[in-house]
Amino acid sequence: MIRRVSGVLWIDYGSFSILDLDGLSDRPDALDPWDLFERTDEDGDWLAATPNMAAARSRTYWHKAEFALELWDAEPPVSGENRTVELFSSSGKVRPTNSRGTAGPLLDLGAPERSWLMRAYRIPLPGPVLGDDFDPEDDDAFELAWRHFEEWRFQFWPSGIGRRGGPVGGV
Repeated sequence: MIRRVSGVLWIDYGSFSILDLDGLSDRPDALDPWDLFERTDEDGDWLAATPNMAAARSRTYWHKAEFALELWDAEPPVSGENRTVELFSSSGKVRPTNSRGTAGPLLDLGAPERSWLMRAYRIPLPGPVLGDDFDPEDDDAFELAWRHFEEWRFQFWPSGIGRRGGPVGGV
């Protein structure tokens, strides 16, 4: 592993995106965000990608999730249920972003204008444990109640394809 960043992000409406810092792509092969989202569902194909954006579906509609984004120089070992897609990144910098535009941790891939293979893990967690004294009017307690449902890990490594479709060098 070359680099790892982690953080927390609210998942709202059951989905989020991995978005390039340049924003949506104007490439002719890029899908509209809504069309991309329509290619996903909660159970089967919960991850889909188009240039500069990947859409992911959560198992839970509204909650705070832990995120980790990792950069590798080659394909990392596989551990558990996952989905892998190819993602073109024009800026070479990506981060999870929810539907309200709030962003999570930023991963610098180290090279702009190239395609990456991205493996995603959607790791279920047991959910919060709320005691009998839980007070939903307490902001701190309420925020804790919406955590620990899911953890996400994204691993990026070079696909070997550059912007013009030819092979590229290492990271």
